[in-house]
Amino acid sequence: MGLPLVHNSTYYLDVGFYYPEFDVRVGKKQLIKALKQYQPEHSRIQNDKFLYRFSINNPIVRNRYQVLLDRVMSIPIITSV
Repeated sequence: MGLPLVHNSTYYLDVGFYYPEFDVRVGKKQLIKALKQYQPEHSRIQNDKFLYRFSINNPIVRNRYQVLLDRVMSIPIITSV
């Protein structure tokens, strides 16, 4: 999207501008830092690499979904109570 990501999620430490938990003071500093240092092209490349970990185009993700679907589809269906 071309926007800086200021966040407090430990899952996304690799991207954007992180501040811990609900620390508004650090969040404010990170917001100021994002406004001053944000580089859209660099961030887009970094974010694309990060998001690929969750993409259906990633073979690892696709294989994991297939395993989960196979597991669900192998459960017998009970038709009578």
